[in-house]
Amino acid sequence: MKDSSDITVRRASWIYERLLWIYPRSHRREYGPVMVQLFRDQCRAASRSGSRWALPALMLRTIPDLARSAFRENLTEQFTHMKTMSVQKLSLLLFVAGIGAALWSCSVGRSQPGIAVGLAYFSGLALLVRAFAEWKRPESELIRSLIWGATGAVIYAIIMPVWAKLKLPVIAPLIVIPMFLNALVPLFKSALRLMRPRL
Repeated sequence: MKDSSDITVRRASWIYERLLWIYPRSHRREYGPVMVQLFRDQCRAASRSGSRWALPALMLRTIPDLARSAFRENLTEQFTHMKTMSVQKLSLLLFVAGIGAALWSCSVGRSQPGIAVGLAYFSGLALLVRAFAEWKRPESELIRSLIWGATGAVIYAIIMPVWAKLKLPVIAPLIVIPMFLNALVPLFKSALRLMRPRL
């Protein structure tokens, strides 16, 4: 009996160890061994309890908690990475995310309108954050910023009629305002630079 419970504990620990790969590498490196040891101890306690459902119940409690915790850790790491990322890379990433979500919303619009609306709003949010990122772009890259803003405006001018045909309940200001901000921020910055007195 003891041998079979040891094998079960080892198997459960092995599965848990593999599941830890959904955490960021830095988190795994720092906390992975401690987490595995804690889980192994919990498995041993569950197997000693005498109930044959104790170990499966432990796994069923642990996996959702692990998924939530890993999601939080990955999100935190992404935000930390974005803080240290150059403005140019961050701006491009947000631009691609916004356009990608908008295009994806067009492809799922007929079959899953709820998901399409969510993607459309995420697209607008990505553009809004990108407009703030554009404000931090170096003045030497204002032309590039204007080109990206104009490109986004053209792409959204093509996507908006598709949303209208799909009859998605997309509130236009939530999409149009971020779209225009992407073009207006570099223009406003250029105007401020021209108005600045030269010494």
